[in-house]
Amino acid sequence: MTNLDLLGRVAYEAYLQMTGGRSLILGDKLPNWEDQRPDIREAWRAVADAVVMMANIRYERLQNVASEFVDNDACRYDHNDYCQTHYGQKPCHMARLRKLIENE
Repeated sequence: MTNLDLLGRVAYEAYLQMTGGRSLILGDKLPNWEDQRPDIREAWRAVADAVVMMANIRYERLQNVASEFVDNDACRYDHNDYCQTHYGQKPCHMARLRKLIENE
């Protein structure tokens, strides 16, 4: 099962849960994912793909903005786990921003 298969299934099952397993248009009982028509499963995969694409765009924007604020100075923690370089508790906000930018 690919990521889009999984995400399509998750979206479809969330729809089933929210609607009591019925179509909001016709009121008919809807089948589970495995019994659903292949073209409808493909449509739900397309929905998942669109959501993932939008999330990736927003994440890239966040990374770009965060990169404007990050420095390359190493964090130096004291005995209380307080960063002496950036003046914050461990993990330092600067270290967290670096991980965000590096996509970790």
